Amino acid sequence: MSKENALLLFRVDTRGSQGNRALLRCLILADAHIQRGGRVAFALQQSQKTARNFIAARGLEAVTITGATGSDSDLEQLLSAVADSGASSVVIEGRCFGNAYLSTLASKVFTAVIEDDGERVLPVQLIINSSFSADERFYTCRADARLLLGPDYKLVGPEVSNWPKPEQAPKAAIERIFLTSSDDSISARALDALPTSNKTTIVTVLGSRTCPILDAAARAACARGYIIEQISHTAVTDALLFCDAAIVTSESMSGLIGFLGIPTLCLAHDREDARETQRLAEEGANVHLAPMSLTTHHDLTIAIENFLLDEPQRNRFGKRLASMVDGQGAERILDRLVAVQVPKLRILKAA
Repeated sequence: MSKENALLLFRVDTRGSQGNRALLRCLILADAHIQRGGRVAFALQQSQKTARNFIAARGLEAVTITGATGSDSDLEQLLSAVADSGASSVVIEGRCFGNAYLSTLASKVFTAVIEDDGERVLPVQLIINSSFSADERFYTCRADARLLLGPDYKLVGPEVSNWPKPEQAPKAAIERIFLTSSDDSISARALDALPTSNKTTIVTVLGSRTCPILDAAARAACARGYIIEQISHTAVTDALLFCDAAIVTSESMSGLIGFLGIPTLCLAHDREDARETQRLAEEGANVHLAPMSLTTHHDLTIAIENFLLDEPQRNRFGKRLASMVDGQGAERILDRLVAVQVPKLRILKAA
């Protein structure tokens, strides 16, 4: 069997708020492997019916795992699937797979982990972290492990080639702003800090629960002339195509938005987030930093107003950030993933 024809087996945990994103990243990598003539299969927990139906609808093979995710039974069934399919590698996506699980799996088959948290012990052969702040110092890993770190390894779908390009200048007048955060209180503060508007639309991701603070901030924004449009997580990429600017805290989201050329204001949640955002800037992105835990309401208002109202500055943000993600992450990962031997620790980070 040639390297290009090798079968990659993906074990994905699609539960929780990050489940769809985990599945999407693996599908992007799987599609790139298929384009190279390779074969793929997905191992999914029995209860994850939506994900299994989605995989089946794409004509991909889905192996059912009946044991609890991350359990000994899960591992036993996954190893059985590896043996039955002849998979050359297993790609793991999800935090619930513990060290014992990963160590045993890696002793039987070449194992790669896609993750973006850092500061983990990962006893596998390949670690993929496409965060702008990814740093080898945060990991404890095998002597023969290879680390693929930084935005060069962002898993962005090929369809982005038809989306707006960085060289296409954004509109002078902002009509639609994408605003999202993993912390509702930050979203509320950002909404409160927005200047008075003339029918500007705020596109925000619909949460799984009601948040009184965020609801109150949304009502206040509407009173100042904004229109609030709530979308689901699955509609984000389509919605972004029609946005003129973005205010976000999610590193992964800012990378995707930056690739589209949409000017992006990054809000730092705490001192650690501020440090990571600063590192992003040092790596070449002209990103405006608003450290949420360190600024007053007035400071945040000024930061957002400067970003939204200063057109030349806003355009520079989008173009510089867009230059960091080129959509070839899946190809770079596959170049390393199909390698038969990984002789020694090697850090591969974006220049």
